[in-house]
Amino acid sequence: MRAAQGWSRFDKSEGDKGLALATRALAAGQDDSEALSLAGYAIGFLGCQLHDGIKAIDRAIAINPNSALALTNAGWLKTYLGMSDVAIADYMRAKRLSPRDPGLYRLNTGLACALMQKGEYEAAVEAGRESVNDNPKYVPGLRAFAAALAQCGHLGEARHVVESLLRIDRNFTVSSHASTSLMRFSGKFAPMLDGLRRAGLQ
Repeated sequence: MRAAQGWSRFDKSEGDKGLALATRALAAGQDDSEALSLAGYAIGFLGCQLHDGIKAIDRAIAINPNSALALTNAGWLKTYLGMSDVAIADYMRAKRLSPRDPGLYRLNTGLACALMQKGEYEAAVEAGRESVNDNPKYVPGLRAFAAALAQCGHLGEARHVVESLLRIDRNFTVSSHASTSLMRFSGKFAPMLDGLRRAGLQ
């Protein structure tokens, strides 16, 4: 979460430690859906091993097909790879299974990103709005919401969202995001980056 929020106290050594712990959890938890889901996501997010992460989460879903957490994590890794349609299906299934989940803000952020990849900007705005309403301090949600608003021409509201984003991650830039976000592996990152620039970010 510290990495996603852009907080300065997250560094490479901490990421490496998280990846090592995820690898241990994966080895020890081959029959544990939650361990597989969390370790798989960490391996994908911290280690950029997206396909290996999806493989672990697929096993988690095979063990527990009704795990909203596993489906949400699968959706995120698939979004990073530009697999928009299957990611959206995972998010929507997770939402049906756990409609009052306390992590819905994270799910809706991933959904907004996947919808952006498909050019479905109005739907992305609605998902982004749900995310920000549930957690107004979640930086990825603020980014997705601002970009979707800008792509729909709602520039005033988009810039207001950007102000909230910069209060939390004051060092955020589009160029750094382009080079570090796992969305760079999607082949469909341009609409998000363009939306962020239109929203007033540099």
